[in-house]
Amino acid sequence: MIRSLTNRTVQLAFGSAVAILLIVAGFAYRSIVISAENNRWVEHTNEVLKNLADLKFAFEVVSSSVRGYIATGEEAYLEPYHAARLSLQEHAAAVHELTSDNPLQQRNILILEKVASAKLVRADEDINLRRNQGFEAASEALRAGPGLHAAVEYRAIVGQMQDEERRLLVLRTADAKRSTDWIKITLILGTVLGLLITIGAGWIVQRDNARRETAEEALRESERK
Repeated sequence: MIRSLTNRTVQLAFGSAVAILLIVAGFAYRSIVISAENNRWVEHTNEVLKNLADLKFAFEVVSSSVRGYIATGEEAYLEPYHAARLSLQEHAAAVHELTSDNPLQQRNILILEKVASAKLVRADEDINLRRNQGFEAASEALRAGPGLHAAVEYRAIVGQMQDEERRLLVLRTADAKRSTDWIKITLILGTVLGLLITIGAGWIVQRDNARRETAEEALRESERK
């Protein structure tokens, strides 16, 4: 009877350990999936921030290239200007797509695109003035134009969008950290619980063996008597 009880104890301990491993594996897998999703959103937000920084830089290159061309008349200044025009379009399209789930950012990127479009139209006009009418006419148009106001407005909107993305980055980074911490806690608790069950089962088996040996010794002693 004692041997039968011991066998049941071992079977119960083994079954419990297997069940705990399965539960821990399930929780760990779910946590890993959530953690991967949170990390993806962190990377997504960083990508938006990078495109916004590139947008701001491209807008500044447009302004500086036009001023350089008007001041010198050198065609070399128009090479970075044309590259910056393409960069504005590419990064604006990227931000538009990346923030499709955020209505606030969608409104802001539309405003940026309008400001940039007006800036580029004005830049082309100033470049043509410099080519056709010379430095004085182009520099006067540049001073009288809305260039400074457009640049201030563009930087302000980019700054607002960056602030929003940084806010989201803080939240998403915290979510990613919580997911990682939950994975660690799940694995540690599961391991500790499994060890406790194994130790408990071993102690019970050892106790039952000691009882059985005592009973057998008593039986042998009784038979000798």
